Amino acid sequence: MDIEVWKDIPHYEGLYAVSNFGKVKGVERTVVVLDWRKKRIIKEKILQASDYNGYKSYVLSKENKTRTFSAHKLVAMVFLNRDPNNKDIVVDHIDSNPSNNNVSNLQLISHRENIVRSINKTHLPIGVHYHKKNNTWVSKISVLGKREYLGSFRTPELASEAYEKRKKEALNFTFNK
Repeated sequence: MDIEVWKDIPHYEGLYAVSNFGKVKGVERTVVVLDWRKKRIIKEKILQASDYNGYKSYVLSKENKTRTFSAHKLVAMVFLNRDPNNKDIVVDHIDSNPSNNNVSNLQLISHRENIVRSINKTHLPIGVHYHKKNNTWVSKISVLGKREYLGSFRTPELASEAYEKRKKEALNFTFNK
């Protein structure tokens, strides 16, 4: 059984927190009312998520400015140390369910991997696909614009190993020129 852990959202510390389950709450705090002499306590409250094509999002407010954040990005930023400014690394839902924002269901992958997975609609490693006719897993790679067939394998893991080995060879060759 997992325990729900809450952590402050960067740049919204003391205002909002996100949990490892993907929930967002407004933190209890004291605010000054308009005439600057009265104080008011805002109680802690779990925020209601909006739904956008299956993705949950939350509107956060600070200094009279609002911003909308996807739940999975907030969880990744806080629990997976994702830099929100790095557009090359994206947050992927392992089970392909965009409303499951539990940290155990999220992983950081490259933008390229995300595109390949969205095309395949699967979570196969890059360079691997299933060949129905032969009932095997095929590995291919593109090196310097040329497509290379790496072989047929009994499992996707073996096909992925062949891909990763060839990728490493290609990178070493490119950088050692």
